[in-house]
Order: sequence, then C-alpha cells, then structure tokens
Amino acid sequence: MVAVETKVDAKVQKIMMNKSYIISIICIALSLFGIALYVINAIFIKADDISYPFLLLFIFTLFIGLMFVFITRKSIQMASKNENVNHYEFNEDFVIITSVRNGENVGTSKFYYKDLYKTIEKKELLLLCINYASALPIWKKNFTPEDLQTVRKYLNIKTKNKKEVK
Repeated sequence: MVAVETKVDAKVQKIMMNKSYIISIICIALSLFGIALYVINAIFIKADDISYPFLLLFIFTLFIGLMFVFITRKSIQMASKNENVNHYEFNEDFVIITSVRNGENVGTSKFYYKDLYKTIEKKELLLLCINYASALPIWKKNFTPEDLQTVRKYLNIKTKNKKEVK
C-alpha cells in the first residue's frame, strides 16, 4: 500500500488546464486573422457576397476561444481560493481517494484501476482520469522513488515508452 496526498491549488490547475488554454489562444489568433482577411477582402476586393458565412465562422470561433480563456482563468482563480487536498491510498487493485476541503472530509471514493478511463504521466504530475472530462492530480514529487515505481506498476504505466509531457 502506498499513501500520498496532493494539494489541489492554482499551480496544479494551471498544469491541468494548459492544453485548453493553448487551444483557446490558437482559436482566438485564427479568428482574428480570419476577421482581418474579411476586412481586407471587403475594402479592397469588395467580394462580400460569399464571405458572410466565413465572417460568422470566425466570429463564432473567436467567441469560443474567449469563452475557454475565461473558463480556464476562472478555474485557476477558484483553485487558489479553496484549500483542497486529496489523500490517495494505492492498493494492488484499487485506489481510495479522500477529498478534504478547508480541513473537512467532503468525500471518499474507491476506484478500481481497471475502471479508470486512463492514466497520464506528465513531467510533474500523475493524472488519474476518472472519465473523459475529470482527472485527479498527484504531484510526483510527493512520492518516494520506490513508491512511484510501485504505483506505476499498479497502474501499468510503461515509462520507458512514454514521452513525458511538459
């Protein structure tokens, strides 16, 4: 049995939301580029009869990008305000997770490894994905090297073939 805890704070949230943030910025940049092309087209070429759908597409993409940036920043702010700590107890076939918020136990869950959606090992974090949209973070630095190897064995993470994500 391996026991470890992780404080779920703004730093963890930033790492977990990094991909969403990057995709949001790309959406915004592409949208602004498209809108600029539309304006250039409208001023110089004046072929606006076929370009309205493209303008609407670029405006919609801009809206989606801005919405995801807002959601990402809000999630990071919320994480910095709460005192959330997850306690993990890894056993051979399952993990027991106890969530503590502001010093109070708010829930305990038991997940069999075979029922996890997937596990992801990043440079600093190990993520237990409960489903497509929910992941539980664990700082790798909180493990001893031996305990981390044991947990990898439990989760069947093959580190020699796994590219670490930054």
